[in-house]
Amino acid sequence: MASLTAILPKSSIFKIAIDGPAASGKSTTARHVAHRLGFTYIDSGAMYRAITLKALRRNIQFESPSEMPHIINLANTSKIHFATTTPIGGSGNDNTPQTIVYLDDEDVSADIRTMNVSRNVSFVAALPEVRKAMLAKQRRYANSTDIDGVVMDGRDIGTAVLPDAQVKIFLTAITNVRAMRRYEQLKKKEKELVVYEEILRDIEKRDKADLERKVSPLRKAIDAVVLDTTTLSLSEIVGKIIEMTNNMKSDAVQLSGINSSLNESTIQTQI
Repeated sequence: MASLTAILPKSSIFKIAIDGPAASGKSTTARHVAHRLGFTYIDSGAMYRAITLKALRRNIQFESPSEMPHIINLANTSKIHFATTTPIGGSGNDNTPQTIVYLDDEDVSADIRTMNVSRNVSFVAALPEVRKAMLAKQRRYANSTDIDGVVMDGRDIGTAVLPDAQVKIFLTAITNVRAMRRYEQLKKKEKELVVYEEILRDIEKRDKADLERKVSPLRKAIDAVVLDTTTLSLSEIVGKIIEMTNNMKSDAVQLSGINSSLNESTIQTQI
């Protein structure tokens, strides 16, 4: 199959938007899809976590109105970029692409996944000025990639960040399953004691905040495909998204061929 960039103009890079609530499997799924397709992966949630981490390090009080300008300034001035490691083969974690998150050139991949950051990130993400700053960065990343496409995950990618995405996915799962996934994830990374009930309450709180925030709330795009990951395996989810993407790319190739034939016919008619 011909490269999609040979069919679409450079400004129309193939885009996949994956949205969903906390711990629905967005990041893991998006990383695997991007790796399989050779696309760029952008973790939008990690960007908000990075700003939250920086604010925590500076002892900013999130509930204080006087601190809001400082958080907004961090969002506007901080340098955030990503790098994805290539799987080394085999099974398990060895075969999972890992995303390295850099904040001002420091690897903060582990630091942004702590419970302390998780407890406060919804507050930072709800600030309109912060979302505006992140939106500009996310779109710039998506449109500056020099390969065939981009996969971005978050909570408002298909509705606000990349409304022109050719493939839109909304992942979901029942709350206790999402909490258990996050519990197992944090048990491996956290040095402090991890309590399942606390994680469940945190996810319920984040769901409420994400759904009720005034700017870019969590919601499914009208044209998004819903995948319930409660009982689906990672390979099944990734396979479904790859299939949708390949079908869309195939349709684009066929449409390009039809347009070329029509153009040739028009030229011959004019002659």
